[in-house]
Amino acid sequence: MKGRVLSPELVKERAQRNAFGYTSSAAAEILVCRPQRSKKQASRFFKEQSGASLFLSNEGWAQAFSLPGFCEEINDLIEVCSPIKTTMIVVVRPPVEWINSAWWQWGAWQSEPNFERWFPVMLKSLQWHYKLNIVKERFPKVDLRVLLLKPTLLTDLAMLCGLEATAFASVGSVANSSLPAVVLRLYQAFPELRPGPHASGIDFSILRALNDHSTAFRRAPWVINRELIQQILTQTKTSSQALTAWMSEQDAADFKQDPRWWSSDAYQDREYEHPQIQGHSFDLAKYAKVITIAYRELHLQSLATTQEATPGSRPRASCSLGSN
Repeated sequence: MKGRVLSPELVKERAQRNAFGYTSSAAAEILVCRPQRSKKQASRFFKEQSGASLFLSNEGWAQAFSLPGFCEEINDLIEVCSPIKTTMIVVVRPPVEWINSAWWQWGAWQSEPNFERWFPVMLKSLQWHYKLNIVKERFPKVDLRVLLLKPTLLTDLAMLCGLEATAFASVGSVANSSLPAVVLRLYQAFPELRPGPHASGIDFSILRALNDHSTAFRRAPWVINRELIQQILTQTKTSSQALTAWMSEQDAADFKQDPRWWSSDAYQDREYEHPQIQGHSFDLAKYAKVITIAYRELHLQSLATTQEATPGSRPRASCSLGSN
């Protein structure tokens, strides 16, 4: 980060100050532009971690293997860690569900959102086996593993890495939970709340604000109609089948028996809603009030906590959960 290596303590500190609740490893673009000083620091840091398990994580890396210089930088890191075993871990979810989630994560918040134009581009990106073949070709000595997105994911990850099953347990919360439907429709009604695909700080703040609220919210709208479901399943079948080459025997068996990967029948209970037209059942004014009150209470509470920690000083925006 900014030409230096963050120790575990600094990583935790940065994560706690972040509205997202975590901090990623360096972005791919930063990784390939590191100054020589940064590379030497990273090399020295890794060599000092004798016997430790090191985890580098950034969602954007999955798309970066074609970026000039990226593979070379990853190889440098692998060489520095040698002879420690290096494992690349990829987590996958059913492509139909991935498309629905991707729309609400990125597509809906583009400057000119258009589902019909967005969908074909996303469909091409679902050939995951092709990308993993490139990874295996570029890093032949690396152990490549594919894990399924399921409730036991953190336990599966811990076991894969030789750690106790509870090592990554999330206490009292669900990691990376989705925003409820009314919040997403509220964003569409008031675009300034979510001005771009990556302006997601408010998402995490609102989730925290609503965490203990008694109101029951519907899950994210389902925007994939029957025709598109079948199209996704048909065009991803071969790619999906190829993923078993990098799965454990148990995961491969579960994978083959999971109808969400293979059959449109698995989605019969999903009620289709238009991607860009607000559903008739939403009372945005009513729920906007509930969300705003919860969000404001969290914001004020975080400000009070910050002021108590540093009497007489003005609270820093980075310490306020509501600031983003």
